[in-house]
Amino acid sequence: MGFGRPAGAVTSILYWLSNPVWVGGTLTATTIATLNSFVVSKPLGTTAEIVIGLVFIWVTVGIAIVAFRIGKWGPNIGTFVKIAVVGLFTILFIAFLIQHGRPAGRRLHGGRPEALAERVPHRDRDPGVPLGRLRAVQRGV
Repeated sequence: MGFGRPAGAVTSILYWLSNPVWVGGTLTATTIATLNSFVVSKPLGTTAEIVIGLVFIWVTVGIAIVAFRIGKWGPNIGTFVKIAVVGLFTILFIAFLIQHGRPAGRRLHGGRPEALAERVPHRDRDPGVPLGRLRAVQRGV
């Protein structure tokens, strides 16, 4: 507080407001890149990117400046969304396995895919490998 309490208060408020802006900007860049790559058939226009950016930034700023009893639900809702996404991908993975079976060329051999089992040293195939190394490979080290 070299310039006094008022300057310190203004600096801390500006810092408190600037963090949501860069977090919102980072979320915006990630969202726009994902939408352009995987969702829409042609890249978003400049206007759409600006609108998405403003929405993300102002929602993040809004969550940061509202009262704690309301603002604490932002991260909590994010946690619920993450849990829902993991559940959705788990269900999609299981549905894929039910519909298509194992991916082609991946048969299990002793609990490991054949391609991996061929690269793992074995006492019978490679007698020069020390027993300690074989045990380390079995442990996954």
